[in-house]
Amino acid sequence: MAESSEKIREHIEVLTNFERLYSEFVQLLAEERQSDFGPKNTAKLERMQREILEAAPRADTAAKASGHWLTTTNPPMMGGGMRSNNLAGQVMDIEEPGFTDDGLRIPRMILQTIPIQIGALKEMLSKAEDRKPTRAERKAARRAQQKPPVVETSEAAPQKSRGQPVKKAIARPWHENPWVVGVGVTVIGGLILVGILGLIGLLG
Repeated sequence: MAESSEKIREHIEVLTNFERLYSEFVQLLAEERQSDFGPKNTAKLERMQREILEAAPRADTAAKASGHWLTTTNPPMMGGGMRSNNLAGQVMDIEEPGFTDDGLRIPRMILQTIPIQIGALKEMLSKAEDRKPTRAERKAARRAQQKPPVVETSEAAPQKSRGQPVKKAIARPWHENPWVVGVGVTVIGGLILVGILGLIGLLG
């Protein structure tokens, strides 16, 4: 799968920063080895060495993305064969200085390779920016455009009351109403009394 333009730019930035840091380290180390007064930047070199080792894995990923990376081999007297094919194993592959060599052969090879890697990444970036979007990318863009907007409402959802439940008044039948019962009893009692008095009058 092709790298995105954003990812390629990130690789270029990582390698550019690594090249600046490593170039300063190698130059300072070379000056230390050529000095007749002995080491004088030991603390700075140790600090830079740590920074380089921490940055090497990301720089190696960027280098591999370019399609160009350095592979070091052992000398024939050591049996030959691959020595290392990643930056983490190469950046501190520093040999002891000899009569005609300061022991920085591999670090200088690394610094010669980084511009090639950055150039390859810039070429990849140019092609990625000119590349037309794929069918899947166009479909994803259309889906994003057609996605219905989220409608916000200010109406609060109905909430249940946390208080005591409200009891509804239940209408009683008319014959259970105390007022109706009282009037009915009075009327009926009066009619009975009138009937008894009438009966006594007839018998008398």
